[in-house]
Amino acid sequence: MELKIDQYLHDLLYSHNCVIIPGFGGFVGNYQSAAIHPAQHIFSAPRKQVAFNKNLTINDGLLAHYIVQKELITYPEAIELIDKDVFKMKHLLSCGERVNLKEIGFLKLDVENNIQFSPAQLTNFELGSFGLYSFQSSAIKRGQYENASGNKFVDRPAVKPKVGFKKFRRLVLPAILLPVAVALFFSPYTQPIKNRLQVQTSGFFGSEEKALYQSVEHAFNLKQAELPELKVIAPVETTLAEEATNIATSTTSISEATASSAVETNNYTLVAGCFSLPENAEKQIQLLKSKNLSASIIGKTNSGLIRVGIGNYATAEAASEDMKALKEQQIEVWVLKN
Repeated sequence: MELKIDQYLHDLLYSHNCVIIPGFGGFVGNYQSAAIHPAQHIFSAPRKQVAFNKNLTINDGLLAHYIVQKELITYPEAIELIDKDVFKMKHLLSCGERVNLKEIGFLKLDVENNIQFSPAQLTNFELGSFGLYSFQSSAIKRGQYENASGNKFVDRPAVKPKVGFKKFRRLVLPAILLPVAVALFFSPYTQPIKNRLQVQTSGFFGSEEKALYQSVEHAFNLKQAELPELKVIAPVETTLAEEATNIATSTTSISEATASSAVETNNYTLVAGCFSLPENAEKQIQLLKSKNLSASIIGKTNSGLIRVGIGNYATAEAASEDMKALKEQQIEVWVLKN
């Protein structure tokens, strides 16, 4: 019984690692590197080993679309062609026969009615190995190493290092250099160096050097600072008229402070809404006035909205009480601190 989809499977396995036959199973390609058979000495190129997975039955459209392109038919006709070949393969397997897929392998049922797939050994679906076939080579025989000269190797005794010069350098050179260093230290050429470093002597280098570091007493005549004479300023006598003027000025400032404090006490207002258009704000004012409430525009927000307010309150508690009363009348307001 001939199948039509085996050629399509063969073509798709070269360019895809998984080709699914809807309702039957999928063929998966796994890469295998080059290998050498240890006993038969067969050299195999890198290949794509094909395996069968019966759980891959969902249609991914790859096989059907390839058949549409090759046969120039519609997609439903391609699905119908696949279903016919799937029915043929299941029928052959149920009858105990093998399903041969050209240049791919064959399928058969085992004792437990599971589908077993045997891939074709001569077909290599790896495009990178196209044209590379397996070949067999004879084993490489290596002979035993023989010494051509025939002379036996004789180990010579180790050469002992000469330690005479090292011992001389370690003992004699310090004995020679130490007196030279002492002579240079006490030579007259060391005097400019000691003067440059300002070495403080303690009687070791002589009396002339001691004089350089002895203390010298100096007497300086300090003049006493003279302070200028202070002038006494007579107290200024104020008249009764000036005192009356000062009293009036202080009274005026107290009244202004009292007025300003009275204004500052009205720090809270009930806001009945914020509007972007002035006509909407006026409508809200007219609505509140119809309910015997004194409403007016009290300014704008930071974003430019026009605020409509009701009354002024000295404390937040008084404003909150009126807010509760207005909410009972179904008028939504909130407290704003000026």
